[in-house]
Amino acid sequence: MGKTGRERGVVARRTGGGCEEEEEEEEEEKKRKEEERNESKRKEEKKRRGGKKEKKRRKRRRREEGEEEKEKKKKVKKKKKKKKRKKWKVKKVKEKKKRKEEEGRRRRREGKEEEGEEGEEEEEEEEERKEILFRHRIKPDSYM
Repeated sequence: MGKTGRERGVVARRTGGGCEEEEEEEEEEKKRKEEERNESKRKEEKKRRGGKKEKKRRKRRRREEGEEEKEKKKKVKKKKKKKKRKKWKVKKVKEKKKRKEEEGRRRRREGKEEEGEEGEEEEEEEEERKEILFRHRIKPDSYM
């Protein structure tokens, strides 16, 4: 390992500025070690990878595996197709809900007509509020 700053200072004081030479030597040493590490890594990787024939074999295997995976994906895609919801069915459901709401309103109106006209006005205001809230997706209980 290299010397600490304090040691370098002491050496520089004794020799009168010889510190720079030591730093250069240390840098060269570090570079050498770095190069040796890189070379050893390259050699290990080369051994692991193998020669030309091995590379060709690997390529062939990958290709074969890729084709098998593609076929599997195609089969899966065929199975995964969703049934689309028919628009006419959705419309029917919405119409049904509207009819039920209207019937409920009629019954309430008929019941309140017997009570009096005042109840009718309040009922209409209440219905308007509910419609507005429904449009904005707010529950009537939480609003009041």
